[in-house]
Amino acid sequence: MRAPAAVRRLALAAALAAGLANLANLAGCAPQAANPGPGPQPSACLRSTQCTPGPQAQALAREVQGRNDTERILGAMRAVAENLAYDPEENQTQFLRVAEELFTDKTLGGCSEFALAQLAMLRAMGYPARLVLTMNAKWIARYRENPLAVPNGHGLIEVFVRGRWILADPTDFVLYDHCPGPCLPGNEIALTRALDFWDAGITDVEKANEFLRSNAEGTRIVYVKPDCRVIGRVNFDYPLAFMNLGAVFLSRGDFPMALRLLRKAVALAPQWAPAQLELADCLLAMSRPDQAGQHYRNALALAPHNARAAAGLAKAEAALAEKNEFLP
Repeated sequence: MRAPAAVRRLALAAALAAGLANLANLAGCAPQAANPGPGPQPSACLRSTQCTPGPQAQALAREVQGRNDTERILGAMRAVAENLAYDPEENQTQFLRVAEELFTDKTLGGCSEFALAQLAMLRAMGYPARLVLTMNAKWIARYRENPLAVPNGHGLIEVFVRGRWILADPTDFVLYDHCPGPCLPGNEIALTRALDFWDAGITDVEKANEFLRSNAEGTRIVYVKPDCRVIGRVNFDYPLAFMNLGAVFLSRGDFPMALRLLRKAVALAPQWAPAQLELADCLLAMSRPDQAGQHYRNALALAPHNARAAAGLAKAEAALAEKNEFLP
């Protein structure tokens, strides 16, 4: 699947370590149908077996604000990116989890789970939404020359707004006006529309690869760049995104990844106390009390009455004193 520019810029979690180029080595969202067809109707697109919004998705959805449908849809996409972390370890288990598990685990593996999480968010907000499963036209050309070429597909979302479907790219974080296909932005060719991946018969990466190959062998579509008007892009709060994603990895005990993300948050917003505090907590958890103490002091300089920062500084100073006792 693709490693879109917006995801690279945000560097969701593991991108800081490995780069989202890893996504290009995995199957995305392979369907069965050669013709996308009309797909599920709006009345059926608020819940499904794999993607019925649960308590976690509903809680996050309630935080989304916006003056109109476009702002609210972009807000849902942003909320997923800023609160759920891309984890390359989840790539090979794509398609196995239901949407609520993504919000509980706070991790995403590949474009399929970005799509599934955003699908759940939109449904939780009352928008009928469905998947559009695609294969990449450039990959088709490579595959016909080399059958060993790694399958490359994508998962897009259609949202029913004011009597028509509009298109969202869940990893480029772009919203398009009505774009029926079969040729879609990003060299993608629409193959089928479905309620979720399980509804399309895709339950693991192996099936995704198999379906992509079978469709590539049978398609006669020649890709032509579509005239799909962009109506909105997600405007990220990057310090907040890095801090939230760092906190996800900190809670999972992945200290090196958390440290990379939290340092990035502080570098982007050094005068923001929450980022300083989160970085200090990470350093203390990594048994670096001297460094942690400095960031607790930074947090207190910015927010003098922050009880958490004061308590953290006391712990860091105690840990440092204890550490010094054992030095020769």
